[in-house]
Amino acid sequence: MKDEELFSGRTYDDFLFRPQKGTAASRSEVRLTTQGTRGITLELPILPANMDSVTESRMARVLALEGGLGVIHRGMSKVGIGPGRGCRTRVETAAGVPQLQAVHEAWSAVGASIPIIADGGVHNDKDLFLALICGASSVMLGSLLSGTDEAPGTVIVDPATGEKRKIYRGMTSPQAVFEALYDDADPESMELALETPAEGQEVQVPYHGSVRDVLQRMRGHLRSAVSYGGESSLAVVRAKVLADPASFLIRLSAASRQESFER
Repeated sequence: MKDEELFSGRTYDDFLFRPQKGTAASRSEVRLTTQGTRGITLELPILPANMDSVTESRMARVLALEGGLGVIHRGMSKVGIGPGRGCRTRVETAAGVPQLQAVHEAWSAVGASIPIIADGGVHNDKDLFLALICGASSVMLGSLLSGTDEAPGTVIVDPATGEKRKIYRGMTSPQAVFEALYDDADPESMELALETPAEGQEVQVPYHGSVRDVLQRMRGHLRSAVSYGGESSLAVVRAKVLADPASFLIRLSAASRQESFER
């Protein structure tokens, strides 16, 4: 099967990875080293989204200490239009490409010459591994990190249930646009900006405590996934899959998707 046919219309919940015979003596030995940018190597291939409800200096500092890379707001090239919870571009305009297809198409176009950041659409830790073995060099996370202590914003407590949540919003949500313009724009410019139909939204996400605990869980699951790939290095598994994706990726039917992911 050609790669184009394998990935056409596919995203993270459309595949399982075929387990291989393990070689690592211990999963703690598994290396996750990857290329974040042309000049930066990452020990943990995770970046926090450059959004005002996810990343400020505190989040950036912790990600750097954990082996990832903290990015404040704008300035990096990424792959992904509309897969994230804070974005409504696909809903409002029909523009976009299913995220795993987009990642693999980008890698097919540039190969190893440009590190690829898979931006958005990650709902579970397994999605990190799939993005990385299908062409991404790192994965940018928004809603999965916005519910942590290190993300900007305060914890909201539901008085009826005691459930704790935090705000996560796309940068083109009306709330983010209004706040960005409030201090600097004249009333006419603000009114004009708010007349543009929104392609982002603001939502509440569960509170998760320290981002260090979230990253530790993700690191552990990534190491386990690499060990199921029969290697002790993410880079080696990635190279094997990219050379022949159809030998390692199993496309799921509705029944197999239910069997695999509904708990």
